[in-house]
Amino acid sequence: MLLPSTPHTETLFRIYLGLLAIAVVLGGVLANRHVTGVTAEIVVAAPRAPAARGPGPAIHWGGQKR
Repeated sequence: MLLPSTPHTETLFRIYLGLLAIAVVLGGVLANRHVTGVTAEIVVAAPRAPAARGPGPAIHWGGQKR
């Protein structure tokens, strides 16, 4: 004999199944990347021109007024 389920139990069960589905999908992606040998490309910033200013934008914080 099955007991009637409560809305709280149904919500928890749906959350559990949703997280299980996400875990299966992510596990499949990880296994696929491992099998195919795909490596992530490392993105490097483009070299700056020698005449360029410092490493970033000059920020004026409101120092001395002239």
